[in-house]
Amino acid sequence: LKQRRKAVSGQERELAGESAAGRLAASALWAQSDVIAVYSPLSGEFDPTPIAERAWSDNKTVCLPKVDRSVIRFFLWEQGHALVW
Repeated sequence: LKQRRKAVSGQERELAGESAAGRLAASALWAQSDVIAVYSPLSGEFDPTPIAERAWSDNKTVCLPKVDRSVIRFFLWEQGHALVW
């Protein structure tokens, strides 16, 4: 599956992200949500950045997870702030 995921072109991943953002923004759950969690993609994973951008344009709070051993914590990701590893 990882090989198949890596075989998807960057353009296809970009279009998928934009499509997902549009579908999510049209949902009732989106309208009810003040906080949206996304992730930073690795190894050809779908890029949820368009979802974060849509959330910021809709004045929603965006968070990213950080896994420390078996604990997942979410941290604020503000628009225009670069991710630091």
